[in-house]
Amino acid sequence: MMCLTGARPSELLNINRSDIGINHSVTNPFDIDTQTIRIYSTKTKRERYFPINQQLKDLIIECCESDQSWNTPYLLHNSKGNKINLHNFSNRIWKPQITQLVKQQQIKEYLPLYNLRHTWITRMLNTPMENVTTEQKIKNIAYLAGTSQEMIFKHYQGLSKVLIIPEIDF
Repeated sequence: MMCLTGARPSELLNINRSDIGINHSVTNPFDIDTQTIRIYSTKTKRERYFPINQQLKDLIIECCESDQSWNTPYLLHNSKGNKINLHNFSNRIWKPQITQLVKQQQIKEYLPLYNLRHTWITRMLNTPMENVTTEQKIKNIAYLAGTSQEMIFKHYQGLSKVLIIPEIDF
């Protein structure tokens, strides 16, 4: 879900099923249409509403369908229906899985879970958006990621390793 939202891990783990809804109201997650997810930032103490696209909708439905029997408020939860402990998840699940992928040479190096947020922001910056100025694009990405435009400029904009040399007309 971090790959699709750019949310901080702690923000994702705090999403309740009631945070998914049309016009910010509680609805059945299987009835997602043009909805948003309310994301509350434990860092900035602000909430934001993240639009649900088809990829995110499919993932939310898959999460809800796989555990209909759990009577839990959390969208993402452990096997007992409780809130996931981020430290335990990172050390017991994430790190061993990614380390194994490195050993199998399927990925270059180990990166912490938080790097999925960085990847989302970078991909958003590198994805063309029609009828949007660069300034508005950065403003939108900052809002969706729950950060400031200054942080986007400081840590992401201009740090891309993909350099494209334009053709020069003589």
